[in-house]
Amino acid sequence: MPVLRRMVAPNAMKELWRRTWEARAAEVAGAACPSCRSLMVNVAVGVDDDGGAVELDVCRACHLVWFDPNEQEQLPAAPAPPPSPSPDGGLTIEQRQLLAIETVRLMAESERDRIEREGPPSHLELPALFGLPVELNEPDLKGAPWATVSLAVVILAVSIAGFADRELFAMLQFVPNEAWHGGGITVLTSFFLHGGWPHLVGNLWFLIVFGDDVELRLGRVRWALLLLGATIVGGVMHGLFDPRGNMPVVGASGGISGLIVCYALLFPHARLGMYFGARQRFWTQRVAPIWVTFSAITGFVIWLLLQLAIALAQSSGGTSISGFAHLGGALVGVAFWLVVRNEHRDLRAEQPIS
Repeated sequence: MPVLRRMVAPNAMKELWRRTWEARAAEVAGAACPSCRSLMVNVAVGVDDDGGAVELDVCRACHLVWFDPNEQEQLPAAPAPPPSPSPDGGLTIEQRQLLAIETVRLMAESERDRIEREGPPSHLELPALFGLPVELNEPDLKGAPWATVSLAVVILAVSIAGFADRELFAMLQFVPNEAWHGGGITVLTSFFLHGGWPHLVGNLWFLIVFGDDVELRLGRVRWALLLLGATIVGGVMHGLFDPRGNMPVVGASGGISGLIVCYALLFPHARLGMYFGARQRFWTQRVAPIWVTFSAITGFVIWLLLQLAIALAQSSGGTSISGFAHLGGALVGVAFWLVVRNEHRDLRAEQPIS
């Protein structure tokens, strides 16, 4: 966009910008952006007084405009710049374009530095202070994540019922040494139970933050299959490798791990942030929390190393967290990503550009 403003008539650029943001409600989707992989919107821009128009694909996330052959030439050109007062200080069009690109890069770095310096938006401040990751630039996807929201409501209701009714809790929990005699159904029912409010709130947060984008990218059916497969494989891996076969297991984190991994691989450049040390600040009032931002793929690598360490401790009975269940869910997340990773490739990138 900044480059086009120096090349295209101002009225045409205003129309392009206005129609780009009006298209959000019009549900007019284009191909995947070749830069950030978000879905671009299809925008028609008038090029003459006779009603002629050219249709362009625009990415709202990174302000990239895609031109098919001969489309750029159809847009009305910007007025010629005034002559430079000094012959030695004049810039060619190519130099101005390079300067504009560099300016945009510096603006993006400045905005990123501001977020890293000042912390998250106000509505995300509280979860970030509790050490939960927050999205700083959500993928631009079309639709409403009804499956994710509905599942979160069901998990909340069943978990609260389990808090109140210990018999129900005992009936639905997963005990590896007993589960296989009943067909293994408790591998699924334990998904809806949680050991306490922190456990429940944490899992619901990860489900909503990462599950909604995966649902909109994969579709509800494949999203549900991913969650189901990650839950089953996670439960099986826990039963096979945890030496404490009589210890009950509850929680949705095995299935949600599949969503987390699939999110990180589908949107590797998504920006996340969280505070470190916030809990110590609450209790001691002496340690200031540290605000840290990172890409989704970086967070995935750190998360994976942490799960491997937890699984190692779990193999000797040294932790109450099931790293093996998380790793089992992660394997399913990787498998689904391998299946769908090429579905949104922009085929026009292979066409010659005039």
